[in-house]
Amino acid sequence: MSRLPLKYKSGSDVQEITTAEHNYLAYLAGLELETVSGTYSEAVLGSLGKTNQSNDLNVGSFTNTEYTGSNGDVGDHGTLSITTTTTPIYQQDASVSIHSNFRNPLYQKQTSGQQEIQEFNDTDQKDLGETLAGIIYTNDYPGTFKLGSSAPSSDYSVAVANVMTDTRTTGADVVYNIYQRHTMTAPTEIDLMAVARGSSSPFNASTGDYKGLIIMADSHRSKTAKGCLDRHLASITSTNLPIGSYLIRSSSQGAPTQTGTWVAKGTATDTRNEIEAENYTNTFQDGAFTKTINSNFSGNYTGYYSRVTRTANVSTYSQSTNTSFPSNFSGNYTGTYTTNYTGTSSVTTNYTNISSANRWERVSTSTPAVGDGVEVYVGGSLVASSINANDTTITVGGTVYARGDLDSIVSVVGTPPNRTTTTWYEFSATADETTTSTVSSTGTYTGFYSGTKTSTFESVGYIQNQFTSNFAGTYTGFYGGTKTTTSTPAASTGTFVGDTIQNTTENIETYTLYVRTA
Repeated sequence: MSRLPLKYKSGSDVQEITTAEHNYLAYLAGLELETVSGTYSEAVLGSLGKTNQSNDLNVGSFTNTEYTGSNGDVGDHGTLSITTTTTPIYQQDASVSIHSNFRNPLYQKQTSGQQEIQEFNDTDQKDLGETLAGIIYTNDYPGTFKLGSSAPSSDYSVAVANVMTDTRTTGADVVYNIYQRHTMTAPTEIDLMAVARGSSSPFNASTGDYKGLIIMADSHRSKTAKGCLDRHLASITSTNLPIGSYLIRSSSQGAPTQTGTWVAKGTATDTRNEIEAENYTNTFQDGAFTKTINSNFSGNYTGYYSRVTRTANVSTYSQSTNTSFPSNFSGNYTGTYTTNYTGTSSVTTNYTNISSANRWERVSTSTPAVGDGVEVYVGGSLVASSINANDTTITVGGTVYARGDLDSIVSVVGTPPNRTTTTWYEFSATADETTTSTVSSTGTYTGFYSGTKTSTFESVGYIQNQFTSNFAGTYTGFYGGTKTTTSTPAASTGTFVGDTIQNTTENIETYTLYVRTA
């Protein structure tokens, strides 16, 4: 049993909390588990997620199997392909980080007959965190997890989405998520005590001289409960699985065999369609094929054939033809070209009309600890400063501010405290700027010009007229050519026995999320 923290009773009295009053501290710590980062984060100590943040503890995995490819639908048979998708789950394992609002709980003990009040040390904090963890994970307080295809109640929301999708042939896939509880009815509130420290009221600093006892503020109370729980959760390793550790076990693995009490917090089931040996009829045939052969054969045929009977020159002609073809030649031409020039130049802005908005100000103060200094204002905004009142140049962001002539000595209305006099100067601001200029020039360029050239020629020739006659007759001779034949075998039908995908499903594996509660 961990030490019993002290709470405020009434008046000037304090007393130890009861066993039942630990529930309120567990409730505060659980809320911090759920809201520590504003939204759910897999990087929070003790959280669950699909990403290995940095040497996190692998607590198990989910595997979905399905029939895929051309043989994946109900009624398919033959070679049945199965695809698996595995998703590992990690529990965040990190060193404890104590929040700045953490305050040491107090406890009382007797030493040599005297009643003493002391602060918890690290071991006391870890022991209290273990007690709170037992309450949180046994009673499903905020911050705890459950596995399922829907939220257990409106107190839960999705923390880790789609840790497994049970893919089904019908398309009615089932998506499983890890849900985290985020609210519950609060137990009776208690006021924890702490040592008063600090330089001013309400003396709730974390360090400083002892100034008595105070009641912790709400923010201190929550971070104190969470800090004690974190010291316990930070002890989770692959070889040490204390209360608050999670494990995922398949039905073939069974319940965890590790030390402690492990309680199931939801399941996810991988299903596939059943496979049964079934008679089925298959019609098949060899593909049709075409064969081409050369064939010379002798035979008689009757028909018309044409032959030339006379050729004569009947006329002459001349013709002009224009032909265009590419031609490259060398020549000079005059044109205008444009050149861009980019360079850097220094631009100086002089501030000679000194005002409260634009000034170089030498400031004198009446407080030696603060000292004198220089401040430069442009447009009412402070653009440069120095703690050396004698500086005449200040460089800020590539701009050089240079002090000029003394302008005036004035008393500034609204001068900050401790200033006695101010001296204003004219000044200038010099900065490098990149400029681009465009220059147009005219010149003569010699090169190749590519174009087309057209030429014309004439041709003289004769037209030959051919006269043909058709004759009917019988001709005997060889015919040379190719012959094509096509063969299509008849279809065959047979009945076979083999595995066929059924419409019904069967459970392949069930995965259970366990948490250690004691």
